[in-house]
Amino acid sequence: GKPSPRAVSPDRAARQVPLTVAMASAVVQGSAVGAVPAARAVIRARPAPAAAGPRLDASTGKPREGRLLKPRRSGRGSAPRAFDRTFGNPEISPDLKFTEEAFRVELEHVAPGAYIAVGVQAAAANVDDLVAVITAHMPGDLFLHWGLGEESQQHPGTLSNTPWECPPEAVMPPGSYCVQSWAVGSAVRSPFGAYSDTIEIPLPRRPGHGLAFVVFDADKQCYYDHDSNAFFLDERLSMSTAARAQAAAENAARAQTDKIRAMAEAEAAEAARVANLQRERDAQLANAAANAAAQAREHAAAPATGGSAFERMMADEHNVFAGMSAYERYTNDPGNPFRNFAPPQPQLATATAARGSSGGGGGGGGFQAPTFQPSNGHAPVEPPHGHIKSNGHAAPPPVGSWPTADTAASYGSSHQFEPEPEPVYHEPTMTGGGSGGADGSVVATYTINLSTENGSSNGTCDVKLMATWPPSVSIKCSAGGVAAGQPLLLHWGVTDRRGGSWNSPYDNLVNVPANSRAPDAQSCESPLPNGETIVEFAPHDTGTSCMTMLIRTEDCKEWLRDRDGGDVFIDVSPALQAVAGAGGGAPPPQQQQQQQQQHHHQEQHHHHQQQHHHHQEQHHHHHEPSPPPTPKPAPMPAEQSGDHMALLSNWAGQDVNLQQHKGSNHERKNQWNTDGLADAARRIVEGDRDSPSWRQKLQALEGVLCMDANHADMDALAYSSVYLFWVGVGAIACVEDGSHYRPNHHANASQKMYESIEAIERNASNAGGRFAEECRALIRRLHPRLPAFTAEFTQSVPLTRIRDIAHGKGDKHGKCREVRAEIKHTIQNKLHRCAGPEDLVATEKMLAKLTVPGTDYPEEFIEEFRIFHRELKDFFNASSVTDRLEKQCREGNPPGSVTEGVNRFVRAKATVDAIPGSNQSDPQLLAAIEECLHALCDLRRTVDHEINHGQLAGEPPDQRQQWRLAEIGLEDYAFVLLSRGINALGAESDPPRNELTGAEISSALRMLAAASDATALSSGGGAGEEFGHIAHEAGELANNLPGGEQGALRVRAVAERARRSAEDYCNLLSDLFDGRAAALGRSLGIDGHTVEVFTEGQIRASVVFQSAKLASHLLRAARTATGEAGWDCLVAGEVVGARVVSVPRLDPSDPTIRSLTADAPAVLLVQSADGDEEVSTCGPGVAGILLCHALPHLSHLALRARQAGVPLVAIEDPNLVNHASSLTSAPGVRFVAQPSNVSLDAAEGGYSPASGGGAAAAPQRRGAALVADTSRAGWVTPLHELGQMPWHAGVAVAGSKAMACSVLSALATDPNSGFAAPTGAVLPFGSMEQAAHALGHAERLNFLVDALESVQTRPEEVASVCGELQDLVRQLRPSHEQLAALADPFAHDHAAKVMVRSTGNAEDLAGLSAAGLYDSISNVAPGNPEVLGSAVAEVWASLYTPRAVASRAAAGVGQRGAHMAVLVQQMLVPDVSFILMTRHPMTNDPNTAYAELALGHGETLASGAVRGTPWRVSMNRSNPGESQVHTYSSFGTALVPDLDGDGTLKSVAVNCAGHWLSTDDGARGQLAARLVHAGGFVESTLGSVDGGQLLAQDIEGCLTPDGQLWVVQARPQP
Repeated sequence: GKPSPRAVSPDRAARQVPLTVAMASAVVQGSAVGAVPAARAVIRARPAPAAAGPRLDASTGKPREGRLLKPRRSGRGSAPRAFDRTFGNPEISPDLKFTEEAFRVELEHVAPGAYIAVGVQAAAANVDDLVAVITAHMPGDLFLHWGLGEESQQHPGTLSNTPWECPPEAVMPPGSYCVQSWAVGSAVRSPFGAYSDTIEIPLPRRPGHGLAFVVFDADKQCYYDHDSNAFFLDERLSMSTAARAQAAAENAARAQTDKIRAMAEAEAAEAARVANLQRERDAQLANAAANAAAQAREHAAAPATGGSAFERMMADEHNVFAGMSAYERYTNDPGNPFRNFAPPQPQLATATAARGSSGGGGGGGGFQAPTFQPSNGHAPVEPPHGHIKSNGHAAPPPVGSWPTADTAASYGSSHQFEPEPEPVYHEPTMTGGGSGGADGSVVATYTINLSTENGSSNGTCDVKLMATWPPSVSIKCSAGGVAAGQPLLLHWGVTDRRGGSWNSPYDNLVNVPANSRAPDAQSCESPLPNGETIVEFAPHDTGTSCMTMLIRTEDCKEWLRDRDGGDVFIDVSPALQAVAGAGGGAPPPQQQQQQQQQHHHQEQHHHHQQQHHHHQEQHHHHHEPSPPPTPKPAPMPAEQSGDHMALLSNWAGQDVNLQQHKGSNHERKNQWNTDGLADAARRIVEGDRDSPSWRQKLQALEGVLCMDANHADMDALAYSSVYLFWVGVGAIACVEDGSHYRPNHHANASQKMYESIEAIERNASNAGGRFAEECRALIRRLHPRLPAFTAEFTQSVPLTRIRDIAHGKGDKHGKCREVRAEIKHTIQNKLHRCAGPEDLVATEKMLAKLTVPGTDYPEEFIEEFRIFHRELKDFFNASSVTDRLEKQCREGNPPGSVTEGVNRFVRAKATVDAIPGSNQSDPQLLAAIEECLHALCDLRRTVDHEINHGQLAGEPPDQRQQWRLAEIGLEDYAFVLLSRGINALGAESDPPRNELTGAEISSALRMLAAASDATALSSGGGAGEEFGHIAHEAGELANNLPGGEQGALRVRAVAERARRSAEDYCNLLSDLFDGRAAALGRSLGIDGHTVEVFTEGQIRASVVFQSAKLASHLLRAARTATGEAGWDCLVAGEVVGARVVSVPRLDPSDPTIRSLTADAPAVLLVQSADGDEEVSTCGPGVAGILLCHALPHLSHLALRARQAGVPLVAIEDPNLVNHASSLTSAPGVRFVAQPSNVSLDAAEGGYSPASGGGAAAAPQRRGAALVADTSRAGWVTPLHELGQMPWHAGVAVAGSKAMACSVLSALATDPNSGFAAPTGAVLPFGSMEQAAHALGHAERLNFLVDALESVQTRPEEVASVCGELQDLVRQLRPSHEQLAALADPFAHDHAAKVMVRSTGNAEDLAGLSAAGLYDSISNVAPGNPEVLGSAVAEVWASLYTPRAVASRAAAGVGQRGAHMAVLVQQMLVPDVSFILMTRHPMTNDPNTAYAELALGHGETLASGAVRGTPWRVSMNRSNPGESQVHTYSSFGTALVPDLDGDGTLKSVAVNCAGHWLSTDDGARGQLAARLVHAGGFVESTLGSVDGGQLLAQDIEGCLTPDGQLWVVQARPQP
């Protein structure tokens, strides 16, 4: 029908007069079986139709006019969707689905063949999950408006007038959103896909309801309805159609099962047949050996004189070849170039099963090998192992034999071009005998019929495979038709397998026929005098065993190929095997000389090809310094060539076709839904909606990215980065807008955006921190997506070179008329009208067409197009890094330091490129990669400095852009280098190499240093500093790597830090992109998979990802060297029968944890912990804990787990984390945690408390009355006075911690103690209550404490009461006199800082350490009463945190009896902090002390707030100074006091790898001796204060920069 004269918004259709398409009546009931032709539909304007269904005839109960639609089987249901018809390779689908059509309405008046159809999809296994399949097969920009409609009770099977219901978002197809219905109620608007006319919707299963819908055409602004009403699929029709679909699916499933069974039986029969053949072969070999032995005995008995020279030579016992068979002489002859070949064993079963006995070339069925007839007259024996047997089945070749085409296929090759169509294989006639052709006999012959594509010429090609030395292929060709009588040329290449890519004979064979030439890098052309030639087929390696060829006339007009289609394919492996199996000797001296000359020619050819490869990173020539003449490396894919934007391989948009006629593309498949978007995203979506072309999109994006540099909008940067990426790869289509704008308009928009983001990046870098990291991460991804705005692209002139090419430049003889027409209409005209990323794709596609093997376009024409391609890549900023650097140095005037750095990098890159790729550790390759990375990193830093602060900062913006892109390109090439290095180190092999030599470890560390340095420059902010420190640590360790276990432990520490930082930066990228990419993708209708993989792609393409790979590889190697398994046992124990449950954190309020019970406990797999969590408060259902990252052994969490008897293991290997996660579905596990062994295996369910430790098995403690003497409330007591009181009296006044500190102060005065203790004073118990009374809050305080006692078993109410209590207590303050008394001990030092510490009556007890449960405030200025008073109040308030209340309740301690005193002590500034256990906590050995140490404040160790591993040292108490280091510190930061003295600590970067604790064994041993002595001194006093058995002590302290050892706390060891 006609479109409306004015557009009507579909969302306003309910309020305006919509245009509807009146369809022929097609009312359907479930039992309808007949149909009549539909009447012609017309478009007419009318008010919105009432939501009533088609009427039924009252008398008959049938639809009016009897127009029933005949149900038709949908084409979608004609075969199982996921079933491959190929018998040999089925893809089995466990849930076969079929679709049956419910009804269809023909729309011939809209377009020929147009229709709307509705089907129902059901699976064989379940008919409950039904899907409606709606097909709108017609032109237009179509949307489906649909909803849940109610069936009319008066007219069953029709739609009632009840408004539609909008279904939940979960069942909507991608890109859907709710709109006002075309009639009444709400509907869902769902787009038909860009490449699909089908939408699938889960069918509603509500009785009396069905699916109602209409189709909206956005182009015509009209609806297609059904007889003035909506289409309606009622419940009865749905179920009847589903029943048919399910029956079809079940039939297919049964057929599939039968086919699988038949295949299994066939495979079993084949395996039995092969086994029988093997047994027969073994018997034949045994017979042959017996015959040979008998013959040897006959020769031994014969006289030693006479006979031939050969017989006398074999009888000579001094001859090294005497007694050897011909095959043994062949494999042991040092002059034989093939003797060391050892191809892998082929896969037999698939080769024979797929072909059967049908023959077909290569080493498959059809080849009949000659039998070997021994000279002694015995029965014929089988050919040597590996030859083709007479029954046509291949046996595996031995070491030293040549692979057939089938076996060679498994070696792989580097593809650049796949000839199409696939080759046709011909079955040869096998000839020869005797020794299998070693005497020069013909092994096989072929006769191949030839023809041109159009049939203008024909001919034959006779091929003979000859087992000469070297093996040869005789080729004789004759041609008729147009080619008759014309000179012929052989255009040929070599390959490793059937259908493999063409490879150059110059690179792969020892020799080529005389007078040959290389027309391209993949082929050779040899003359055919009189139609004949002989090709000596002596490959350099076992991967070359086949020829592929075409025959052409000298004038290139006639190209003959196999008459059956495809290139001529010849498998030469029978000749190669015959030579190998029969003991072919080395070539004669004359041939050797010829081969040496040929090898010299080949080296020159390699030199040329290597130079070409180096300068042609993406198909074009460019002049650079030549690398040394080394063998040509295997071609690398585009992503490994340093070219970060090879659009042809990354293109995600519509296919770009080369056209020979005028045409343009105006089709857009995206959508533009701005609902719920952030402002920046909304502006981008609206701008894209109104901007069809790339130019318009760039100009629209100006308004988003051109912002105030001082107020950067992170949303604008992030959404723009995602948007430009999708535009660049075609996920968002750019189409012509009907206007003519040359590229200068694109360039002008790009310049404005570049200058804006450059200013933003500069300001962000100055600000530092997380903001700088995020800005740089986003802006560095924006730069490569903006076009260039250099002088050649800002001029208002067309791109003249492509015009000249299209008009014939370089095409002197007119051979390129066809491609010139394609260039003109596909590229030239399009660029002049409306340039876009698709033009670069078209150009790359054309270049591939011009350079494909087998073509003969003039080289001058191709070179002109290559130059244009390079220029176009310059415009799109897609040039390779070497091209860009060379151009900038050639055309600009960079500083000398930059030029020198570029030259050094180019030389280093050439050296790397000249070394063949390998997965084996090659010292030369590793050294070259290290040098190239070093040169690259130095150059990047030089360029970055010059752009920001040097000479390049004053260059025009277009030059700054190019230099910035060069710097970014260097980072991209670092990814390539690191990838080669990682492969060479075996990190990517399967399985990865876990054992590395010392040299390889050093090389990996240098690569890690380079990767970290590259990331440091890119990331900026705190992350940049951290990666810089890692680079320094890794580089230092690589140059001074200790041997043995110490070296492995130090490598582990550096690698742990590197991997942790890499994971953090990857998380930053994920935070930036995940949600934004999903929101923008949904709004623009981007393919779901493209959206899902966006963030992963950004991460995996970054250098930081390579850094993580290297770190993980080093960790594996270090663990292998030390015998570790990736588990770290913190608390020993065993659990059997409990299941594994994954939780994000150890949170008692987590519903999963709260649901656990003592009878059905679980081992918790905890994703993250900060080391300060409680264990007992999680209840008796926690049987064990697996933590997914490292944790200090002496952290608060570890101590609490030890007290609760809960096994605790930290998992340090991601593979083990995956293993633990896989067991969450098991009914139970067996979890064993011991210092020497940790295991986690599936087991039967059924937990038994007797099976091991855990909270469920831990004995319940009875409630205890806490002691508190409040008689000294408000009396500030110096520590030395408190120490004069009896132990129990002092504990009752100020708690165990304060009393222990007073004893430590006294002990420190003893010159034999070996340590010092900080001075201080204590505010005793009762002082908080006194302060509350002074403010009139005492009654309220007591009431809330009583309330807390009564609700302590109800977590929600506990949290509420605790909140009130803490708010109340934070208002309290000690009196001015009390604050003055607390500050008095420090009055002599105005710069002094203090620690305000908790000392409660419910901590530091033998059965209740409560370590870290209450707060201590660091770095407080005692001279500031407000700061000091606030810190005291915070300590008091920590008595009533929900965690503390729950911990006391779990321990059976009453809340009313809990009191808090406050201890104020001198604040120390440590160099090293430590926690010391006088009895080893894992082994309970009283003769071994254990310590953990970290740089900076001890909070790093106690709380686990800083991620990483401390130094862990075991010390022999019987022999002070004897110690063993278990781990070296991997902490990247340390906590130190802030100079402001406001009660906070700050984090600073540290270099643990270079600290003396890591590098100086002697100093570390001296510290160990001091710790053992101090620990014993403290234990001898504090361990016996109760007069009972001596208690081991948990001691905290530090070492200050002046070398003084301090002890700040001691308590009974848990």
